[in-house]
Amino acid sequence: EELSVSSEHKFLGIILDSKLTFIPHLKYLKARCLKTMNLLKILSHTTWGSHRKCLLSLYNSLVRSRLDYGAIIYNSATPSALKILDPVHHLGIRLATGAFRTSPIQSLYVESNQWSLHLQRSYSSFTYFLKVQANIEHPSYSTINDVTAATLFHNRPAARKPFSLRVRNLIEEMGVPLLD
Repeated sequence: EELSVSSEHKFLGIILDSKLTFIPHLKYLKARCLKTMNLLKILSHTTWGSHRKCLLSLYNSLVRSRLDYGAIIYNSATPSALKILDPVHHLGIRLATGAFRTSPIQSLYVESNQWSLHLQRSYSSFTYFLKVQANIEHPSYSTINDVTAATLFHNRPAARKPFSLRVRNLIEEMGVPLLD
């Protein structure tokens, strides 16, 4: 019996494409979050809408949780592909806070006490790294501590680095003295 070859496969809610660009997953995630955002648009009406704190809680539970799910995995996508989700995040914050479309993004983050998606993904990666480092018997321990390909990726800066090297670069940038 012939098996069909598929260029995409959904596994645990994450769409994996043949080249692991994660663009199909990011587009699917954006469309799904924008559909949910319609609820926030209705509830954020200026005259009879919900309270700001309630809207932020709804945004965090309905949209932000979807954006955070699997972020450690799809964080290996290119930075330009990851920017697909930024307008969704900014729209959610604008709706929840009642800010204008012309409001600067940095002021939205401060006003809503939210992080950018880039910072949130970096934080999630860092905490996962610490969790794995704390347990030698963790199944991912040997993979995260594998830095044998560091020279290969150092010589090819355009290639996306594996999780272990990305997190180690993040640790060096932050100046955290965790590594030997």
